[in-house]
Amino acid sequence: MNNKPQKPKSTKLTKPGISPRTKPAGKQTTKKATVPTQPSNKTARPVKKSSLREVFSELNDKKPVTSQSLAKDTSKPVVSVQLKYYIIYKPFGMMTQFSRENEKPTLADIKFDFPKDAYPVGRLDADTEGLLLLSNDTSLNNKLLNPIHGHKRTYLAQLDGNITEEAAKQLRKGVTITIDGKAYKTLPAEISLVKEEPILPPRNPPIRVRANIPTSWVEITLIEGKNHQVRKMCAKAGFPVLRLVRIKIGQLTLGNLQPNKVKELNEREIETLVNG
Repeated sequence: MNNKPQKPKSTKLTKPGISPRTKPAGKQTTKKATVPTQPSNKTARPVKKSSLREVFSELNDKKPVTSQSLAKDTSKPVVSVQLKYYIIYKPFGMMTQFSRENEKPTLADIKFDFPKDAYPVGRLDADTEGLLLLSNDTSLNNKLLNPIHGHKRTYLAQLDGNITEEAAKQLRKGVTITIDGKAYKTLPAEISLVKEEPILPPRNPPIRVRANIPTSWVEITLIEGKNHQVRKMCAKAGFPVLRLVRIKIGQLTLGNLQPNKVKELNEREIETLVNG
């Protein structure tokens, strides 16, 4: 039996308030636990590079349907406009328009059922008679009226007095007239003297005739159409116009058409007008 006294266990001295098994309080850093990733058995697909066209196509597909998008729906049938071409003999005193401004007659007084989108190509002033073209083909305006295309318009003019060859030469070279308050030199014109009075429908009212002053006729072809140009040119040369009739546009002629009458052009005439 061992009666020796046992040594007491030694205890470490600690500071008050601190557990021997805890670390002193302070900033503690927490390490994030890393989860080991398992290698994937799936093979990564290559990223497809979309073209701009495909990107915009995809975006457009996601757009809400609107009235504007419906208007551009190409799946709907497109209604093509049927082009129509007419010539009329515009009588003296009629305005080259369908709308009314005063008591003068207009194209609305002609007894013919024109398409609603048909309008005059070019103009004739109220006192000028003859060939007037109407169409819903808007491309004709530039082709027939722009001087750079050199599209010809031919007129018969009855002059006050016997025109001289010297006056005709002036008109051929071009004369200076006033347009919109400014001086304008007309482009060269084709002038030919008409020896016999042309056969035309009577004008209503007839021209003023002076027994002691003769009249003469000339054929004038221009590639431009300023306001009252033929009248101003002839007056500048010393021979005012008494009657003016347009008889030709390009190769399209007035023929035997009578005042207030309408003729729809056939395919050959349209081809001559558009491409002639």
